[in-house]
Amino acid sequence: MAQSLVNEQTAYHRTRRARNKAASRRIGQFGEICFLITAVAGICKIYYLFLSGIHVSAITFDHSSGRMFFGRLRRVRWRPGLF
Repeated sequence: MAQSLVNEQTAYHRTRRARNKAASRRIGQFGEICFLITAVAGICKIYYLFLSGIHVSAITFDHSSGRMFFGRLRRVRWRPGLF
């Protein structure tokens, strides 16, 4: 009786381990995909800002309201050696 209970519990935990490994692998892959999407979006945004010629002269943070304020946004004609 006790041996069958032990065998049943061992089999249960083996199947749980396999399901947990599969779920862990899926969650890890999902995190990697989200990271790559975020990295690509950031690179595209920087590339767009570079091509559009918008230059942010200052960024300040207002602690009372928790907002970021951008200084003057101005168009700058890109020339080699500007950055």
